[in-house]
Amino acid sequence: MIIDRKIAAGFALSALVALPLAFTSNPGFAASAVTAFDPDKDGTVDLAEAKAAASAAFDKLDKDSDGTIDSKEAKGHVSKSQFAAGDPDSDKTLSKDEYLAIVESLFKAADPDGDGTLSAKELKSKAGKALVKLLK
Repeated sequence: MIIDRKIAAGFALSALVALPLAFTSNPGFAASAVTAFDPDKDGTVDLAEAKAAASAAFDKLDKDSDGTIDSKEAKGHVSKSQFAAGDPDSDKTLSKDEYLAIVESLFKAADPDGDGTLSAKELKSKAGKALVKLLK
């Protein structure tokens, strides 16, 4: 039984390591991102879907479960400039609402046609790639 748990934990850890790589190093990462963050399977990601994924990502990043993430917890997901811009109260942490405001800003930047959804092509943009980092 203990060996089975260790094997399962190893597989889970491997999946967690591989998932970010699939989105950033794979040429088809944008299509993978659409699939991962598109629960209604319409081939696009809308703002509600992005915020739901970001909310879950925030909860994973909040290692100390204090309701905020600091720059250490956000490392690799939120750039320094995004962190600074998303921290209007300058308390050096992001609340979930502040994190979701960054998500909304990047979503709008990645949606140049303003249709309220992001296609795989739109997720390949600079803003789209930054958004995907916040969702995983």
